[in-house]
Order: sequence, then C-alpha cells, then structure tokens
Amino acid sequence: MYRRGRVYWVRFRADGHHVRRSAHTSKKAEAIAFLQRLLAEHAAKARGDRPRHRYEEAAERFLAEANIKPKTRACYTSSDRACRATFESRHLDEIDRRLLGEFVSKRKSGGVSDTTIRRDLAFVSSMCAMAARWGWLDTNPVTSFSKRTLKEARPRTRFLTHAEYDALLANAADHVRPAITLAVETGLRKEELFSLTVSAIDLSRREIPARPDQERCPSQRSPDGCRPRHHQSLAGPAGTTEDAIPIRQRRRQPICRHEEGIQRRLSPRKDRRYPVA
Repeated sequence: MYRRGRVYWVRFRADGHHVRRSAHTSKKAEAIAFLQRLLAEHAAKARGDRPRHRYEEAAERFLAEANIKPKTRACYTSSDRACRATFESRHLDEIDRRLLGEFVSKRKSGGVSDTTIRRDLAFVSSMCAMAARWGWLDTNPVTSFSKRTLKEARPRTRFLTHAEYDALLANAADHVRPAITLAVETGLRKEELFSLTVSAIDLSRREIPARPDQERCPSQRSPDGCRPRHHQSLAGPAGTTEDAIPIRQRRRQPICRHEEGIQRRLSPRKDRRYPVA
C-alpha cells in the first residue's frame, strides 16, 4: 500500500499479474479495508466461487442494457452519480438496509428533497432487480428498506377552470384549437393526440377506440380489451373520411363543475377529469 499525493493506492500480485488499484481515500484504515476486500475477492475467484460484482459494474451494464426512455435514462444517470459517493467500490451483496440508511442520511444532510431520494432509490432498486436476473445478486435489498420517513411528492396535476379553458381557446391559433378541444374532451396524451390517424377513428360511431396499451385503468376495460374514449370527429366533404377534423359538438351540459374542491368535466356519458398538459 502506498500513497500518490493524498490518496492511497494498493498493489499486489494475483495469478501472475500485478494488480494496482486506487483506494479512493486519504484514510489509511479505509485503504487497508479496501485491500483486504480485493484480496478476498481474488482468493474466491481462484477457488472457483461465484464472482462478486461491484456497484459500478452493475450500474454501467444496467444503463447500457436497460430498455428505458431517454428521459428516464437521464434521470437514472443523475441518480447514479449521486449513488456512487456511497456505493462505489462496494459489492452488490454489501448493499443492505444499513448502507441504504446511510445513503438516505447523507442525502438528507445535503439538503436533498425526499422526492429526489425516492427517485435515487428507485434507480438502485431497478438496477438490483436486473442484477438478480443476471445472477449477480440473490435478492433486491431495496424492497426490504422502509421508505416511511421519505414523504411522497405532492401530485403536480391540476385541472383547468372554465375561465382558463375559454382563455386558452381564445388565444390559441386556429389550427391548434381542435387539438386543444380534443385533448380536453378525451384526455389523450400529447403523443397519442398528435400521432392520431384517420384510420384510428371510428367515423360512423364518432369514437376514438383506445388501444389496450393506452388504457389508464385496465380494470375498466371492456371484454374485448379496449374501451372507446370520448370522441368527436367530423367527416370531410360529401361524407368522405379524408381530412377528418376532430371537433367538439354543442355542449348539452357545462364543461366543468366544482364538487368538494375537485373539478370535473362533464360529458354525456360520465364525469371525466381533464389535467393540464
């Protein structure tokens, strides 16, 4: 064991090769413990035991192989940077409730919000679940860690008022108003709304059937696997289906009402909430 500047490094010979690693610490006791872990790891490998994998190995492989959306990947990458201060150079089987508790305490003392800490733990949980499928880990340690002390974030969804909806339509461009109306009437997400095609609209019934993968509430699906969303669409000239334009029919009821502090949108079928996109 030796020092380079203020940081300790370790060096030993294993299987005829020289191994040099940085202990990433300026404390001698921590460097000694790091050297002992490395020696034990190489000894187990020489005996033919199941190899132990470190946090950084699992994190790099998880981010490379996980089938996740770009925004989720960016969030997980940020969480990985935050987790390395506690978990780097640790074996996966060393991550337990005690170490997770230390991680939460450090993050809290640094002024990090509970929501962000929950997001970091979600990343660690996903990584450990994937490591268990690889055979690198027996169980996911995050599932047994209590998160009761971490407050959940308040929902960011709120609902348009009647005045806000009218003001939005009044100030929107003419070609955008049908999209706003259809989004309010159906609750379609932005991607679902702007990827909508004429073939996906049932013009005879004036409905937009929802695909099963778009359903918000699977338990409310009809027996055939999908439930029609609320609709409005207008056929093109001479009853053709070209250039079908989603519109809103004349309201038979007010667009919204307030009930026990919750705003609901009224439709001929049932009450439906509509969030701000």
